[in-house]
Amino acid sequence: MKRYKIGFDIGGVLSTHTTLFRDLITIFDKSQQVEIFIVTDINYETARNLLLKNHFKINDANILFADWSASESRCKEDICRQYKIDILFDDYRPYLTSLSETLGMLVLPRKDLPYNSQEWQDENAKK
Repeated sequence: MKRYKIGFDIGGVLSTHTTLFRDLITIFDKSQQVEIFIVTDINYETARNLLLKNHFKINDANILFADWSASESRCKEDICRQYKIDILFDDYRPYLTSLSETLGMLVLPRKDLPYNSQEWQDENAKK
């Protein structure tokens, strides 16, 4: 069986559905059939600190910075192609519509949920 590579964005995805995605990532990790990546436009150090603070156990080498200034809405496509990521969960439609080889999973905002869940730990975040 193929080992899948699945990527997650932080803001609006992990920050909004913190418990759900933490549990899902834990299940994927235990299966050993999935390699987890973080694909974010948040700089590496900030992203790493947010993940640690919020108890996401992600291999440091799999925290990937997608630089908007380098290729705008195609920045995550470039990362997904380079790392051969199969599926990407993101809340920003332009990132997903630019994907060519990766299945994009749009996490839509919900009126009843804040962008950052009450559980999400980030002293600079809006609640």
